[in-house]
Amino acid sequence: MVKKKKYLIPFGVALSSIPFTGWQSSLKDTNSATNPTATNTPDDDSVVCSLLSHQTVYNNDFVRNTFYTWTTKEQIDELRKQPTLLTRSQTKKGELSLFDLALRDTSFNKYPIAKVLSQDKFKNKRFGWTNAWAIAMGWQKEQYGDQLLKITLKDDAIIGSFNQNNKEHPFAFFDMQGDSLPIDFAIKNQDKIAVMYHISNRKFKRTAPKYGKRYNSTTRHWNKFKFQEVYAEFREYVIMNEAMIKSWSYGAQDISAELNSEIAILKSLSALMKGDGWKQRAYFADEVDMAWSVKEMGYVYRYSYSNMFRSATCIENDYYLLAPERINAIVERLQKNLKAQGQPISSK
Repeated sequence: MVKKKKYLIPFGVALSSIPFTGWQSSLKDTNSATNPTATNTPDDDSVVCSLLSHQTVYNNDFVRNTFYTWTTKEQIDELRKQPTLLTRSQTKKGELSLFDLALRDTSFNKYPIAKVLSQDKFKNKRFGWTNAWAIAMGWQKEQYGDQLLKITLKDDAIIGSFNQNNKEHPFAFFDMQGDSLPIDFAIKNQDKIAVMYHISNRKFKRTAPKYGKRYNSTTRHWNKFKFQEVYAEFREYVIMNEAMIKSWSYGAQDISAELNSEIAILKSLSALMKGDGWKQRAYFADEVDMAWSVKEMGYVYRYSYSNMFRSATCIENDYYLLAPERINAIVERLQKNLKAQGQPISSK
């Protein structure tokens, strides 16, 4: 019997659902007690941390019902003509996604659930996240587009996880209340599987090398060494079942409100970091892994805005360094994209 596990953090909380003027006025007060100083880093009780906490995703707390995905003007034009959201199984170059390749070409393909997820009925997909800013800059030289879609799942949808770093239990499934479901149940009710939360790794080069020490048993000394290439974790939500999508929309007022909310929060975050003298000069995978995994390790952890930020991101690369100039670049991208949104369309 699989023990049910209840996830206590509310899912599907959009920033646009939080009263804007209330927290905006607090952020504007630079002398407020909630703002940081060089010796006082804001914790989860501060305004910024509280708002970022609604966007955080953890490897054992990922059940959400609302997702955002960037796409191209070309695909928006297609949706105006034919309102089918999931129409592509490959890139324009004919490449499969890393999710599909992992199901097909790795040792995970021996699992019965992997065979279920590899069926043709799940071949068309979109990839998204729980906020817009964490995917707005793309991945290295890859850009996703400047048109934003909002997707909401049905209440009876099943959401799963495929964690390639968990060799013993790579697959898990939950209902929309966060209760654990047996894999056999997911297989029998496979038509209700809507989304997979996918965790994997990519090899990347650090902006700056990380230095460490390695013990030499012969000389009995610690020798300094550096390494610059690492395998860094990245995360994504794979939306793969149109029948379990309650609604999708583009250009709607609530999407504009979400973008404006995220812009305001990131601006405030940048200002707080500037006051702290904070600057992340390179991505260190172990620090990010700590933020993403701390809840599943059972630690009582004091969250600062740096941890909240990392837990709300999904891609480790230089676009998302926790540094004021990088945050400002994301803000500029969101502002530019906000102006690029067109006339509304929706599934209803």
